[in-house]
Amino acid sequence: MPKTSSAPNRTRRPGSTSARRDDVLVAARDMLDEEGWDRLNMVALAERVGIKGPSLYNHVKNLDDLRRELWMLVVRDMGESIRDAVLGLSGDDAVRAIATAYRTYAHKYPRRYALPVTIPGLKGHDIAAAISVATDTANAVFRWYGITGESAAIANTLLTANMSGFLAMELQGAMQVDPDRAYRIMVENFIAGLRQMQSDM
Repeated sequence: MPKTSSAPNRTRRPGSTSARRDDVLVAARDMLDEEGWDRLNMVALAERVGIKGPSLYNHVKNLDDLRRELWMLVVRDMGESIRDAVLGLSGDDAVRAIATAYRTYAHKYPRRYALPVTIPGLKGHDIAAAISVATDTANAVFRWYGITGESAAIANTLLTANMSGFLAMELQGAMQVDPDRAYRIMVENFIAGLRQMQSDM
């Protein structure tokens, strides 16, 4: 856990433009893990892939396009880690597994996880497609509590806010308390909130 294979893994013809684009995205993800979002650049990426700089633009339009594709790749990858973590689980155990997968991914890939807030060219439908694996997984777990529709959207929002806020502090070393204990309390409080929503329905 978590998997790292969510980079484009569709079957491609060797030497095809699509296959080469997938190679570019995998190399960009590796560069991201090593150097962070701010250090991504087309020249270094071309060298890493082993092609001339101008040829790189046959596969990605520009740096903004690369960052957009990479943002979507990372979000899908994290979603697949969350999905895989809850297989065979339900209820409170599944919620704990979601939170653990989220935290594990952020700790394993801190630079990758530090997603930019704004990506030029990233549209609403891009975001919806990228987060669908994670949201669909969470919604399936919330249905065990009888939480659906708008209530499930609220629960998803609260889960994301809790995890992203906690991890932002933890990864920046801003915690003045035992992070593991604080994490457990946060998750159990979220589960209690789900049960409160369940009783209110």
